[in-house]
Amino acid sequence: QLDPVGCESDRAAIAVTVYPRPAAPTTTNLSVCQNTTPVSLLSSVSAVGTLKWYADASTTTFSLVAPTPPTTTVGAVTYYVSQTSADGCESDRTSITFTVVALPAAPAVSPTPVTYCQDVTAVPLVATATPGGTLNWYDVATGGTSVASLIPSTAASANYYVSQTVNGCEGPRATINVIINAKPARPAVTTPVAYCQQATASPLSATAGAGNSLRWYGTAVTLGTATVVATVPQTATPGLLNYYVSQLDPVGCESDRAAIAVTVYPRPAAPTTTNLSVCQNTTPVSLLSSVSARYT
Repeated sequence: QLDPVGCESDRAAIAVTVYPRPAAPTTTNLSVCQNTTPVSLLSSVSAVGTLKWYADASTTTFSLVAPTPPTTTVGAVTYYVSQTSADGCESDRTSITFTVVALPAAPAVSPTPVTYCQDVTAVPLVATATPGGTLNWYDVATGGTSVASLIPSTAASANYYVSQTVNGCEGPRATINVIINAKPARPAVTTPVAYCQQATASPLSATAGAGNSLRWYGTAVTLGTATVVATVPQTATPGLLNYYVSQLDPVGCESDRAAIAVTVYPRPAAPTTTNLSVCQNTTPVSLLSSVSARYT
C-alpha cells in the first residue's frame, strides 16, 4: 500500500484456490404406465454430491427434494438435476425425461356370454388384442395371476377376465360370462332284461323327461355313435351285456348314460332219447321212460 507521502509497504500475499466443478450427475430416463404408483426421480440419478432439482435448464429456482411426478397424465416431462460438491461448486445440469405411457383399452371379446352344457369339454376363451398387444387371462376381477390361455370350467357358471399388455403397460380387464346349462338326469330304464339264447328280442325300453329325446349307444359306455332308434339286444351269445341310453334336452345338453343289463341264458342241450318198440295190443307205456333230460 502507498501512504500520503509516497512510501510503499511490503506486499501481502492473497491465496486464491479454484475448486474443480463436479461432473454432472448420471441419470436414466424413466417411463411408467399410466395410473401406477408415483415414484421419486431420485431412483434414476447416480451422484456423490448434494442434488439440486430444477424445472428447466435455465431457472435459478431449485429444490433439494427429488420430484415425485404424477402418473395420471399421459405424456413426457423433462426435469433437470445438478450436484454440488462439499466445496460448494455446482455441476452442469443433466436432464431426466419422465414419460407416462397410456394404458391400452380392454381387449375385444366375442362371443359373450359363452354357453356350455355341464361337464362337456370346453375350448379356450377368445379375445382380440390390438397389434403388438399380449393377452392376460384371469379367473378373478382384480389381482390374481394371469395365464396366456384359459379354458373355462364347465362345472358351474362363472365370469372370466382378460386384459392386454401393450408397450409394457397392462390395461383394464374385459369380462366374459360363461353360462353352464345343467345336464338332465339319466333317463328312467327297465332293467334287468333277460332272454333265452336265440330268442327274438324286442327293443330296449327307456323313458325320457318331458321335451327330451333318447339317445341309444348300444354297448358303448363312453364315446360311440348315438342313434334315436332303441337298441335291440343280441341273443346269439349267452352272457351279460350292458346297453346304454341317455337323454337330450331341448337346449342340446345330454345326460349321463343309464345302463340296461341284458342277460342271455344259454339254451339247454336236446334231451337224450331211446327209440321204443312194443308188441301190438300190449299195455301202453309212457314215452318218458325213453328220454333222459335235466330240465322240464
